[in-house]
Amino acid sequence: MSITISWIDLISWIFTIVSVVLYILERKKNKPYYMAMQGILKSLVPKSGFYASKYNELKTRDNKAIPKAEYNLLVETIYVDYQSLKELVMGVMKAIEPDKEMTYDTDKFVKKN
Repeated sequence: MSITISWIDLISWIFTIVSVVLYILERKKNKPYYMAMQGILKSLVPKSGFYASKYNELKTRDNKAIPKAEYNLLVETIYVDYQSLKELVMGVMKAIEPDKEMTYDTDKFVKKN
């Protein structure tokens, strides 16, 4: 009784095994934190569009000046959202490199006027 295996089958099985091993190693190394960071960054575009449309809605309502209370509420909402997003990004960055003792100063990422 003899078993014959074609070279094509052997090569395809070797590539399959190597691919699975590399996938498992990369999955262990990268963790899902990068996916979280990508999701955060993708959410910024619609969020900025919403805030811009909200501001334009306030600005163009009946061609009057923006009521101070509504404007202050909008500005405060945007500021609180920005601060929470900044802390979320810094938390994800810390989670990506948990072995390194690194303090992130969030204020150095903000351009001072």
